[in-house]
Amino acid sequence: MEANQSNEQQKIPQRAPGEIVSAAGVVDARRAVKAKHIVTTTRPLEDAFAVAREWVTHVPDYQIVNEIRNDLIAWKTVGGSKLRHAGSINVRATRDGDTEARIEIDYEPADVSFGVLFDDLTRALLASGSP
Repeated sequence: MEANQSNEQQKIPQRAPGEIVSAAGVVDARRAVKAKHIVTTTRPLEDAFAVAREWVTHVPDYQIVNEIRNDLIAWKTVGGSKLRHAGSINVRATRDGDTEARIEIDYEPADVSFGVLFDDLTRALLASGSP
């Protein structure tokens, strides 16, 4: 193998439109919208995680792909859903004793808004009482 390959030989071929790199990928990063939201709540960490987990069960056509109790829950689209999405919610205790929930979602098509779902989760996290 030559040590000095030309730039042309080193180029990675461009993906075809709609091509997804692996079975784990469900969202085309070139078309997807990335939404991020951070909520700080007075709920204890365990309660905030329970609220986040319950919220995920209301996302359409989901499959949980990673879950670390009281830390992280991640999901992706399954089935033939027209709305492809993948996301995660990380919760952590703050120095003040509150809980921070960091929500990240990639979704397509871009004309769909997860804003309403963010609002629902924010209200649930900020509400007093048990999950």
